Amino acid sequence: MSSRVCPAKSSNKATAHNKWFQFVPGLRPSTRPPSAAAEPGVMWQAQPISKIQLQIELRYYDMNSFKEGETEYYLVKFQDEDLKNKDIRYIEFDSCSFINCDLSESTFEKCKFIDCLFDKCNLSLVKINYSRFLDVSFTNSKVIGVDWAKATWSNICPSSPITFRKCIINDSSFFGLELPEIIIEECKAHDVDFREGSFRKGQFNYSDLTRSTFNNTNLTSASFLEASNYDIDINFNNVKKARFTRYEATRLLENLDIELVD
Repeated sequence: MSSRVCPAKSSNKATAHNKWFQFVPGLRPSTRPPSAAAEPGVMWQAQPISKIQLQIELRYYDMNSFKEGETEYYLVKFQDEDLKNKDIRYIEFDSCSFINCDLSESTFEKCKFIDCLFDKCNLSLVKINYSRFLDVSFTNSKVIGVDWAKATWSNICPSSPITFRKCIINDSSFFGLELPEIIIEECKAHDVDFREGSFRKGQFNYSDLTRSTFNNTNLTSASFLEASNYDIDINFNNVKKARFTRYEATRLLENLDIELVD
């Protein structure tokens, strides 16, 4: 039976183990290629595509340090990294994860983040000048004082390329952005600027929106279930078909110059 040699991913990208491996047509799924030595932290997966071709995908779980001079990272896990005050430019991060990293006050200029995860990270006061985000998730992280309007966003955006869950995003700005279906759930979102933006079908559930500003904001079909402390003037914002928890929805009437009686 003949065999072929194939790279896991473009060989000019930095990965946990940047190597070539051999596969044999007809190999059963989840079987390690016979030429590959067993290595801790590496999982081999094989899935037949046709009689003469296989797609073999590598998933690495080893920690990889940030390396000066690299321009592309693929499937790299950065853990416990101190990247505070770093000046990072023109780098693409594809399918990478950042776990418990300090990126505060760093500058990401003209970088690209694709299918990345930030968990338990400090991204306070990061600058994201002209950087691009696609399918990027932030969980359990501090993302304070970030001006998201400084990033470069696609003109065609069927759904928000960024999501926040259980994060602190105080003093951040989404001014003028169109991010439909954005998810900001269980977050502390004090003093956040949502003015002039479009967040239709967004999810703000369980978030604390104290002193956050909404003006000329499209919140069509957005969900604010169990959200608290929001101040949304229904005269100057589109809340058509938006969902609110009943007892908190009374806040929507505060700007109507009416008196509520128990």
